[in-house]
Amino acid sequence: MAGVKLVVALLLLVYVSWAGALVHHVVGGDRGWDTSSDIEAWSSNKVFRVGDKIWFIYSGGQEGVVELKSREEFDSCDLSNPIRTYTEGLDAVLMGSEGIRYFTSSKPKSCKVGLRLLVDVQSNLEIKSDAKSETATTTLAAGPISTLAAGPISFSAVAPAATTLQLGPYPLLL
Repeated sequence: MAGVKLVVALLLLVYVSWAGALVHHVVGGDRGWDTSSDIEAWSSNKVFRVGDKIWFIYSGGQEGVVELKSREEFDSCDLSNPIRTYTEGLDAVLMGSEGIRYFTSSKPKSCKVGLRLLVDVQSNLEIKSDAKSETATTTLAAGPISTLAAGPISFSAVAPAATTLQLGPYPLLL
């Protein structure tokens, strides 16, 4: 019984440390940063806030990620003057301030077929009014926890005080 209490206490400690965290978005969902992903559709229902992290997961030797300065560079897939280049294959990018950020594949051909992401980072202040309804929806949609073999791990949260860990197709509200 003491062992169970210790495990529960440790899980509670992990939960409390994550409770203040905002959203961790895995770009492209289960497919990650890949030309087979519909990045535009994936991002269409996402809200990006200051403090969120977006994760680019890809094969380091195949696709990299570049951040561009302007909408014009983004629309034309002009990769000649990037702000930053990411090449690790597992890149976390902190959304540190409000504004629009532009990410594309490091390969012009992949950019032109849609491997690019426009992120409109919004203030944290707007989240309080709709947090309860989003949390309720996510909680009702949650199913049983699957193992890591069911799919890649992705993180997302519905509010600053709640974090969802997704293992495979089923989210777990923490």
